[in-house]
Formats: sequence, C-alpha cells, structure tokens
Amino acid sequence: MAPRVRVLSTPGHTPGHSSLRVELPESGTWIFAGDAADLGQNLLDRVPCGYCAGGRPDDEASAELSLHRLLSEAADADARLVPGHDQLVLNAVRHPRSGHR
Repeated sequence: MAPRVRVLSTPGHTPGHSSLRVELPESGTWIFAGDAADLGQNLLDRVPCGYCAGGRPDDEASAELSLHRLLSEAADADARLVPGHDQLVLNAVRHPRSGHR
C-alpha cells in the first residue's frame, strides 16, 4: 500500500473489512482497527464489534477471530491499537502539533 503501511484482513463487521498497521520511526507501531473494534471497550473486554453486516452465519465468528488477531498483533509488536469510533481514545491520541514521525 505504502512504505511502512500494511493492510490487515479483519473480516466480520463487513465482508472484506480491513484494518491498517503503520510503522512510524519515532512513535512506533500503530494499528487502526476500523470497525473490527469500534470502541475501546471492545478491546478491554475482548468483545468483537456489535454488528456484522455480511448476512452470513459465520460473520460473527470472523469478527471474533479478527479482534483476537488485532489484539495479538498489537501485543507482539508493542503497538498502539486504536479503535474506529471511540472519541475518548481519539482525543487521547490526537495528532501532535509536530506530527507523528
């Protein structure tokens, strides 16, 4: 996709859903979960997103596997794992004036 950016397959919320892993030289690894974990509470409680739009019976199982993949990858890389829609988390990781490098 781009240098230091990897697309992670995280199906479940929707078929083909993806998350992003970004490697930054000064602030380390960031994983942006998108809707695979829409709230910080999903990450804390290890509970997948609240809605699966694919209409397939195995979508909920895929959502759970995707969440566990993100948690595992974040732990292995000592990464910051950012949920998709949690305003409290987004405020905490707000872009600094000098930028993330």
